[in-house]
Amino acid sequence: QAFVTKLIGSTDATYAKAKTVDPSTVNVSVLNGGAANGAATTAAGVLKSAGFSASAGDSSTQVSSTIIDYPKGMESQAKTLAQYVPGAAVRSGDVSELTLTLGSDGVTAKSSVTVPKPSTGSSSTSTKPVDSGCIN
Repeated sequence: QAFVTKLIGSTDATYAKAKTVDPSTVNVSVLNGGAANGAATTAAGVLKSAGFSASAGDSSTQVSSTIIDYPKGMESQAKTLAQYVPGAAVRSGDVSELTLTLGSDGVTAKSSVTVPKPSTGSSSTSTKPVDSGCIN
């Protein structure tokens, strides 16, 4: 389910319409569900440096994909967290708090939002053929 959610994105219309909020207003529980030892503690520390209130722990289940689960009503907080955990699946779940479960996929928290640079339509690299010196 997490894999499919990662591919197609959240199908929750409320989540899609949600606006992001200041990270300092977001509390998140970071769980290690298959990532390397200490991954939850490290990710919680990274999120704290970004302004989140984060705590670390171990998940009771092992997961292959990193997942952000949020309870109804916390769509804005989940959307904000997703900006700091690129590649994580986001889903509304039967949880009581915003939860980031790190999987074995290597996805983890970043200390800042990475915004892709817009394309300017020009390229600084050349697409000219390279002369290999070979004669056919």
